[in-house]
Amino acid sequence: MFIPEKSSVLQRDILNLLDEEQDFISMKEITERLKYPYFHSVKDTCHILQEEINKLYLPTELELVISVRGGVRLRRENANLQKLMYHLNNQVISHHLTLRVFEERELRVEDYCKENFISKSTLFRHVKKANEMLHSYYSSDLKITFSDFIKIVGPESRLRIVFYFILKSSVTSIKDIENSERYIALSRQILEYLHISVIETQVRHIAIWVYVCQVAIDKKHPVQKKETLLENAPAFEFVEKPDFLDSWHESDWYLFLLFLYGQEYLPMEHGVQLKEPRLFKDKITRWFETFNNYFFNVTDTHKQQLTPILQRQLQYLQMTFFSEHLWNLIEAPKSKIIQENYPLFYQHFEDFWRDYSQDQGPIASFKQPCFYDCVKLAGLNYFMPTVKIFILTETTMTIDDFIKEKITVNCSRFKIKFVDNYQLADLIVTSVPFCDKLSESQEVLTIRTSLSNSDLNMIYQAAQKWTIRKNELQPITD
Repeated sequence: MFIPEKSSVLQRDILNLLDEEQDFISMKEITERLKYPYFHSVKDTCHILQEEINKLYLPTELELVISVRGGVRLRRENANLQKLMYHLNNQVISHHLTLRVFEERELRVEDYCKENFISKSTLFRHVKKANEMLHSYYSSDLKITFSDFIKIVGPESRLRIVFYFILKSSVTSIKDIENSERYIALSRQILEYLHISVIETQVRHIAIWVYVCQVAIDKKHPVQKKETLLENAPAFEFVEKPDFLDSWHESDWYLFLLFLYGQEYLPMEHGVQLKEPRLFKDKITRWFETFNNYFFNVTDTHKQQLTPILQRQLQYLQMTFFSEHLWNLIEAPKSKIIQENYPLFYQHFEDFWRDYSQDQGPIASFKQPCFYDCVKLAGLNYFMPTVKIFILTETTMTIDDFIKEKITVNCSRFKIKFVDNYQLADLIVTSVPFCDKLSESQEVLTIRTSLSNSDLNMIYQAAQKWTIRKNELQPITD
């Protein structure tokens, strides 16, 4: 997966600006003339460029001078910038190349080499690298070809979805894209047509998908009705394509809506309605059967609630089929943290997934949604051992109840149960000297009735210790 490299664009633009100046120019003026960067980004980039130039050139050849009072100046003596531009561009050329070819579909090799100060052989190596990335992370049915022109070939629907994810990993927002207001306005218009009310941040997020679709349509690359990613379209009922999308084909509209449906961006019954309730029936039946084996028997009510969610997730899976490696790079709660804090739940889920996935084909990207579904049904604390606490103070029951509430909130990560018989407790939390006989496994914590932060922290650490101890005593698997 490509890592965003927006800094490379800023490096290039600063170098181009400085190369045209004979004297010092302030960083504030650089910021104002370039318009898009923040002042601190310009400042940081200038210092990075200074370090790179010092590595590649002698001071008598090329030097970037940064003066506290005077600003910045590029001093060039009998040297060109080609070596520097090659060094900078070579770090991000695969990323830049892929974005360009997905957007423009075709690039003239000779022109691209001149623009980026690289040779044809170097460009060919980056095309090969980009193809390896596509096949490793995204899709084996997309390929970048190399001759006099660089072209991206493959099913249009797959191409758009892959471009969407690469672009989303490369820009902060739709505002980073040229003519962004056009796509933001079109997104608002579409959402209004679908009677979907969202905040501006959501509009701009969806606008990236609108941009991907509209750019392809502008370049006369329609989605074909018989493409694999639309094979489930007959199982859905789509709202009629609006008149203002007159350049879109019906299949473009179906793909647009179905992808948003799969991502759960569309509320139920807005734009897309499933008219074939048996879609993915076998996979969903198997899902609940497996869950019953490793967690508990799901009620009919919970099945009715979760089935539409599973249908969406399976539709999304069918439209993406990304590798597990890719999903590991996407920001999400990490399994290691969950494994450490909820070891029994984690192990039960791993057993569930191993059983469920073994006869379901390549569904690596379905693992993460399945984990969230299991949490939704069971809760992370489902297999958490219970820490039993007995409270004893010299005050009223009302204050004792208040203390219990504070402990519950502070120790919400653990499964806490308050007992009325101290002999059943793991922890005795008391504000008075405790005189009764304890078993070897019990522990007494002495607190102040005011329950200070230190007291709460002491109880939290004790609850954590008891949870770990009980986890170690319990068998991980049934």
